[in-house]
Amino acid sequence: MGKNKYYRFLGQIIYIVFLAWVAWYFYNLLSSNWLTILENLKYVNYYLLTLSTLIFIIFIYTTGYLWGTLVNRLQTNFSPWQACLIDNIAQIGKYFPGKIWSYIGRWYIGRDYGLTKKSVLISIVNEFVLYIIAGLIVSLPALLPFIHNITIKIFYIILCIIGIIFYQSFFSLLTKIYKKFKKIDLKIPRLSHQTSIKYLIAYIVLWSVGGSSFYLTALSFHLSHWGVIHFINYNALFAVSYLVSYIVLFAPGGIGIREIIQNTYLPIIGITGYQSAVLAIFGRIISTLGDIIVYFTSSILLKKYKRLKE
Repeated sequence: MGKNKYYRFLGQIIYIVFLAWVAWYFYNLLSSNWLTILENLKYVNYYLLTLSTLIFIIFIYTTGYLWGTLVNRLQTNFSPWQACLIDNIAQIGKYFPGKIWSYIGRWYIGRDYGLTKKSVLISIVNEFVLYIIAGLIVSLPALLPFIHNITIKIFYIILCIIGIIFYQSFFSLLTKIYKKFKKIDLKIPRLSHQTSIKYLIAYIVLWSVGGSSFYLTALSFHLSHWGVIHFINYNALFAVSYLVSYIVLFAPGGIGIREIIQNTYLPIIGITGYQSAVLAIFGRIISTLGDIIVYFTSSILLKKYKRLKE
């Protein structure tokens, strides 16, 4: 067994053990409250729960469309909507070990529609940096309660500001790294400051759309109240839990990672015990259901789009 295969195998074993612990942890929270949970399901606001699912679907489509606009800047003849549908289909790959399949899938599917490997690579780099910086900004209210040292809080805020100001410098560094390891003279074009700020605002709004879905899920279970502060808290929690699960490559779909983060933070805003577990689990159900719906609808739409082009 090669060294890389050994590390991948070891990573999967650790993740399986982690998942077993997460399952045991949630089972302990829920097992003594099954009757109460079943009784409370009668009082769930299913209109809000349905709206939460629809908004999460909008979140997925908007994510794909923003990536499509980044592709369109490189291939002006390539429709952002077509790229959006390709991205939506490829994202099902994040549920496979390694998560790399959601990235490779964009090129693998897109090549049949004229999407180049260079456009995919450059647009993904742009997307990744924008996604992370915007997510860090939105997640600020969720992270600060855990940071008791005022110096670290200030450092975190400065880090976000530096990310915005020196956004373009990421691409020079990534270009150098790519040249060194791939021996290919690929220049990753940098967005202008004005365009960078527009995209950052768009991605911050995108995170807020996803956070709205999570907030409505809490409201549907009567675990929160209407209000700006409540929305900001749930929006921040959504962002930080997704960010960590997005970065942790060994966790397919961030399963287990996202739920533990949410269950850790929810008691800070007053949701404790089995209620926090129920909310985290239903958040997962809605996101998975949304991914499945988007996958099938995008597959149908992309085929229709191809027929129209022909």
